[in-house]
Amino acid sequence: DQLRKAALSVINNIAEGSGKRSSKEKLRYYATALDSTRECVSMVTLLGRQSAISQQEHDRLRELCWRVSSMLSKLRSTVNGAR
Repeated sequence: DQLRKAALSVINNIAEGSGKRSSKEKLRYYATALDSTRECVSMVTLLGRQSAISQQEHDRLRELCWRVSSMLSKLRSTVNGAR
C-alpha cells in the first residue's frame, strides 16, 4: 500500500509540476517526485529482503526506480538551467 502511494506521488508531482509557470514551483514539485522515487527504492529493497517479491521482480523494480530517478534529475537540471 505504501509503495503504491509513493509511486502515485511520483506521477502526481510530475504532473502538477509540469503545469506550473515558474521554474521555482516546477523544481519544488520535481524534487518531491524525486524524493518519492527514492522512497520506492527503499520499499522495493525491503520487499526483496523479506522475500515478498522475487529477486527478478526486485531487480526489475529497482532498475525502473533508478531510471525514473535519473530522468527526474535531468528534468530538474533542465528546468534549473532555464531559470
